[in-house]
Amino acid sequence: MRVLKKNLRGDEGEIALLPESLDDLWHLQHLVERGDLVFALTHRKMPAIADKARPEKMERKTVRLGIKVEDIEFHIYSNWLRLHGVIKSGMDVGSYHTLNIEVGTELSILKHHWRLDLLQRIDDAVAESNRPRVVLALVEEGEATIGVLRQFGVQMAAELRAGSGKADGRDHRTAFFQEVAKAIDQAAGEGAQVILAGPGFAKEDLKKLIDSSYPDLAVR
Repeated sequence: MRVLKKNLRGDEGEIALLPESLDDLWHLQHLVERGDLVFALTHRKMPAIADKARPEKMERKTVRLGIKVEDIEFHIYSNWLRLHGVIKSGMDVGSYHTLNIEVGTELSILKHHWRLDLLQRIDDAVAESNRPRVVLALVEEGEATIGVLRQFGVQMAAELRAGSGKADGRDHRTAFFQEVAKAIDQAAGEGAQVILAGPGFAKEDLKKLIDSSYPDLAVR
């Protein structure tokens, strides 16, 4: 999370934020409350200009609106936060609108009372954003579960099971480990730390394959 602006008089005022991860959207779910005034860029349908042939045609325009929040929905697997309420600033004042807040969407939150726990949550979110992401991989013979450690818990990334017989000339165990290594690499992205766990020799054999096939991932 990045704090773009903080303009408070006592415990009242505006804080502008930039969410940089799914964790930040989760924090925003708890920062934004019903009755808050929230500003963000959004899309809204407007009548098309100079379209005499189709006067009913509508175009989606990017506008900045401020809404008084009535409903808040956090969708983990869609990676967005939905804020619904009445437009108080901008076009169509008095109408209802929904702001879809995604990673990278700047927003300003205006409150009559910023509680200390909310300000502390912002500080915590900023501090957490400087820490590397952690990917957990639990590996057994023929099975693997991969998750990303989030501030709200573990987000499942993949569950894999080995096939049987040959796979492109490779034995099924090697093919399975290559599939698992690829899934770990995709979940880790850049800069994440990876923790391998599990009974037996499966995790050691997977580690050897990662060392040889994914050297950038191996050093984490």
